[in-house]
Amino acid sequence: ATTPSSFTLDRNIFNGTLYTRLHDFWYAGLTPGASVSNAEVDAKWWGIGQSQADKEAFDKECRGNFVHALQAVGPDEYPLPPFHSAAQDVEDAAAISHPFLQEVKDAANKGEQEAADTLIALSVLFDQITRNVFRDEAGLRLVYGHYDRIALALIHASLRLSPNPVNYPPYVLRPVIRQYLLLPLMHSEHIPSHDLYMALSESARKEVEAAGDQDAVHHIARTVAFEEMHQVPLRKFGRYPHRNAALGRANTDEEAEYMRTGETFGVQQSAKDEE
Repeated sequence: ATTPSSFTLDRNIFNGTLYTRLHDFWYAGLTPGASVSNAEVDAKWWGIGQSQADKEAFDKECRGNFVHALQAVGPDEYPLPPFHSAAQDVEDAAAISHPFLQEVKDAANKGEQEAADTLIALSVLFDQITRNVFRDEAGLRLVYGHYDRIALALIHASLRLSPNPVNYPPYVLRPVIRQYLLLPLMHSEHIPSHDLYMALSESARKEVEAAGDQDAVHHIARTVAFEEMHQVPLRKFGRYPHRNAALGRANTDEEAEYMRTGETFGVQQSAKDEE
């Protein structure tokens, strides 16, 4: 049986060209060298000021450009070990993310920026593109149950590398770039990963403040505020209730009450507007 450690990536798909395309596509509209976002990328990434047609057009672009890469490492092609807990996945991070971690290691042979850029591309693919491609309940099951597991494992495994591409210094000073290395931590149902998100953000805040970039300080503050919003249901319930339906989990009475008024982070629910 295929395991992550025995899996071979299709080089016609997973290669430097894909990673460059992911970078260019995702960051299109961002001012070169910028440390913070602008209205154009905020609209694209977060739907700010976008019509439903605008959002659907961007989803279509994501699907047309990258769904083939996601399908090539879907659960049938790239089966993960049975899920026990996020803590277990973090412990087994190098094994779960093995072929993708190897991509980062291979890129590191060319330089620290190449490693960071490869990691960002893979993180965007698994943590962001998925959320634009798979929006219905069956798709969200893939996001939460498969691709998020890969993304979280890849970030944790990369944090153990030396040098560590998550903390590539020029990108720490550009939070608009580096935020996509931290979002898999935010999206996890793993409190220590959220604590790590906060610690890495605070460290970056000190660095951009020392560099005199107040716009970057404010950018980090905004992302931390969003992280704190994510922590509310997670610390209360130990999981995100808005994911229960997609993952086949029964709501507790308390979760059901929360779902009537609580934050679902942009994901459609049966009665209201998850992540």
